[in-house]
Amino acid sequence: MASATQIELFLGPLTDPTTGGLCSGYTVYFYAAGGSTPKNVWTEPGMTNPFTSYALDSGGKALLYGSGLYKIVVKNTAGATVLSVDNVNILAY
Repeated sequence: MASATQIELFLGPLTDPTTGGLCSGYTVYFYAAGGSTPKNVWTEPGMTNPFTSYALDSGGKALLYGSGLYKIVVKNTAGATVLSVDNVNILAY
């Protein structure tokens, strides 16, 4: 059975490029690459607890796992997009 791989983008503190502050409490949305179809990530490599969005902790971090190609969108607490990255390849093993 395949395992998901840790998403490195959220291991260190993520900062808001518009304010320079931590992305504390910001919500991250996960989509299939190139579109708007939600795509699962997980809180463990065994892929048993799926999420299509997840709130970053007070340090702007999250321990999440993924598998495949993603579009990742980070929105602040007011719902404004502060980061959007497409075609993020998270290789499963």
